Amino acid sequence: MPPEAPDYLPAPAFDCAVSGMAETFVSMIHLCLEFEERLDPDRLARAVRLLVDAEPVLGCRFEARFFKPRWRRLEAGELDRLPFIRTVLVGETGIASETADFLTETFDPGIDPPIRICLLTGPSRDRLHIKVDHQVTDAAGLKYLGYRLAEIYRALETDPAFQPEINTSPRGQDEIFRPFLPGRIPTLFKDYLQDLARVSIPSVSLTFPVEGVDGGRLVFTERHFGPERSSLIRDYASRRGATVNDLVNAVMVRALIETAPWDGKAAIKLIGTVDLRRYLPSREADAVCNRSGWYFLTLGSDPGTDPETTLDRVRSRLSALKENRIGLGLSLFSYLLMSPLPSGLRVPLMRSAAKSMIRQGSMPPILTNMGAIDPNRLDFGSARPASAFLLVPPGAAPNRAMGLSSFRNALTLSAGYPDSPMNRDRIEALFNRFESLLPG
Repeated sequence: MPPEAPDYLPAPAFDCAVSGMAETFVSMIHLCLEFEERLDPDRLARAVRLLVDAEPVLGCRFEARFFKPRWRRLEAGELDRLPFIRTVLVGETGIASETADFLTETFDPGIDPPIRICLLTGPSRDRLHIKVDHQVTDAAGLKYLGYRLAEIYRALETDPAFQPEINTSPRGQDEIFRPFLPGRIPTLFKDYLQDLARVSIPSVSLTFPVEGVDGGRLVFTERHFGPERSSLIRDYASRRGATVNDLVNAVMVRALIETAPWDGKAAIKLIGTVDLRRYLPSREADAVCNRSGWYFLTLGSDPGTDPETTLDRVRSRLSALKENRIGLGLSLFSYLLMSPLPSGLRVPLMRSAAKSMIRQGSMPPILTNMGAIDPNRLDFGSARPASAFLLVPPGAAPNRAMGLSSFRNALTLSAGYPDSPMNRDRIEALFNRFESLLPG
């Protein structure tokens, strides 16, 4: 007998940690696809409903209990009635506004299941937007959901009665940490202490704050670099012995020090994310889950006199981090030290720590590389995406979060933030400078 979806799923520590970081960002991630061919809206709606059954956590509400928080699965009848997907017919002039409306729409996973999908059907193209709450998964998990939705949609074309296998794999972090325990604890503890020192010493760092807007909506700014420009970027990075991620971080540092209010003395730091699935033999997880860690890129108060020097310093710092189990020590010991506490204490402590960093002016900008989207796995049969990108979770004022993703040979940089003229002007200035500093 195939497994059935459980009534309750335990919420791993990382799910709760996302709630504890509510002071720093708005907890939603988007996968945005554009098709030149038409999607079948009825078959897509059926595929979405089957996806919610195939990945049981998608059909749950979060219960933030003091002890043992969990995801509670809704009854099948209630799931059938919920609008997981909406289809909107739009003209060429309306597709941008409908896209913005959906992308800036927020929801509470304690009230609503953590996924929503929107199909925008225009005169010449279809856009498909998949939104998940970060509390249930990270960018890698969202890409997996896109791949699984494509697989189900494709299967329904030849077999309308297709039923996908239900995924009951555990969603915790044990499989990542277990191979390193107990023998690597001393080394990983040293890595943990070094990460804490990077983010906290010196306490004041370069920031790029945005203003809060009471009752205001969110807005996204994007920069899309097509195959030709992206090839120039990759070629330049390769000639310098660097990765594209090295180059993006270095260029962002230069753009920040030129557009942010930097006094030349505050330490230059960027917070980055690392997919901890890299430490699994398959480099993938079997479940929809959060398996991202943090790292801290620090350059002191001297980024170098020119972009080339900055790139050399960034490449050196990031190479050293990668050689020393990037992100693993901080994630493991944060997990071990906080696990004995009930969630009802862990989450307030994390929020208090974030507020303290914000007050002290020590919350650096976030730049996350959300990775490549695999076009071969994003196969909807007769309809294949012409473009695809991820949108980073928006930063909660006064913090700034930016994210990079790639599809085929194209790159996309994004930022989300509270909409105001000042915020738009500052982000546009930053992204314009970033774009002008890139090769090509």
